[in-house]
Amino acid sequence: MLGFWLLAALCAALIAALWAAFLRIERLTSAPGGVDIDRILREQEEFTLEMLQVLARAAETKDHTLGDSERARALARQVAVALGLSRDEVRRVEYAAMVHKVGKIGIDQALLSKPGKLTAAEYEQIKKYTTIGHEILSRSRALEPVARIVRHQQEWYNGKGYPDGLEGEAIPVGARIVAVVNAWEAMRTDRPYRKALPPETAFAELKKGASAQFDPGVVEAFLALDHRPK
Repeated sequence: MLGFWLLAALCAALIAALWAAFLRIERLTSAPGGVDIDRILREQEEFTLEMLQVLARAAETKDHTLGDSERARALARQVAVALGLSRDEVRRVEYAAMVHKVGKIGIDQALLSKPGKLTAAEYEQIKKYTTIGHEILSRSRALEPVARIVRHQQEWYNGKGYPDGLEGEAIPVGARIVAVVNAWEAMRTDRPYRKALPPETAFAELKKGASAQFDPGVVEAFLALDHRPK
């Protein structure tokens, strides 16, 4: 579980963001000239983003991958746009990519930091992060579509993934996008058990996994992006 101080910091950040959002919306509703609905909606969207960023940072702190969530968010957005998703769908995919590992908050730190190979029992524990993430996010009705993407991010295109063994188009398109982005980020960053893979190796692994682990259309869209260092 989260250490006490990390949990305390997370709660404090959430409370601070909630209070700031309340003050902003109160100011808008009491302003002269009446209520500006469009601006309130923008404020609510900004608040949602702030909340998800807090959760993402907590998850990154837990498994020592600071910065991963924003990189994943940017890549997922580019793929979603390339695939022609609607504005709302693009935003949900962005959010899901940003918090895709939030369920790791509920996973034993020793397992996340283990330098050696996981046992079968340990791997089963790690796999629970998708359903834990779904449980955390689905507490908010507004985030249910995001929660569903997080739940299904480890489904395989051939039906051999988890947690529900979904196959092909039955897997939410957002989850298919996050699966590819997540795999890329995992291969391109240092892990307790190995160093980051070079881009050429990661590209080859994505191509090899197309139609089996990954949606081939998503892989194609991802590979077409400009991956040169910014």
